[in-house]
Amino acid sequence: YFLAAIISLTGILHDKRFMLRPGRLLPRGFWAFSSVTMLSTVFTFIYTNFDRMAVLSIQDLEGLGRYQAVLSINAFIESIPALVVPSLTPTFANLLAAGNDGAFKRAFVLLCRWAVVPVTIIALIIMGFSTVLLGFFGSTYADYYWLLTLFGLVAIIRSLNLATGTINTCMEHNAFRFVQQLSMV
Repeated sequence: YFLAAIISLTGILHDKRFMLRPGRLLPRGFWAFSSVTMLSTVFTFIYTNFDRMAVLSIQDLEGLGRYQAVLSINAFIESIPALVVPSLTPTFANLLAAGNDGAFKRAFVLLCRWAVVPVTIIALIIMGFSTVLLGFFGSTYADYYWLLTLFGLVAIIRSLNLATGTINTCMEHNAFRFVQQLSMV
């Protein structure tokens, strides 16, 4: 890693497009963006784990196990956006920086279509076979089919946020992102 860092630094210093200038090295809006991103991480932790803590306090460990089986199957639906999101922010940021509004809008429409369609199809399949899928864990787990169906519906609705969340990040709508994450808690 150290050798790779030295090679990268050497390459950057020899690049004519990159120049170190004395003064502020942080871009405008850095602290607002960083603060909202950090708080979003904290909020995400709270609203993704609060339900597990509540289930454990209301029920016993067996109830948490049944609930976790539902979450494990639902994680398959959630994995699609998790694979796509990291590559979206630089793509849309470059389109914004280039000032190409037509390409930006076309990419947004394409993203909306391809973010919602796969999640919807997989969620509908999981919702339709929820009793069978939960039955793999045991016969008592199949009683939670309604919860898996509810999570599937939520995944379909949340898939709409994939594109808009990326756009809000790229356009630095920090106040809106903060309010959105806070309201999700």
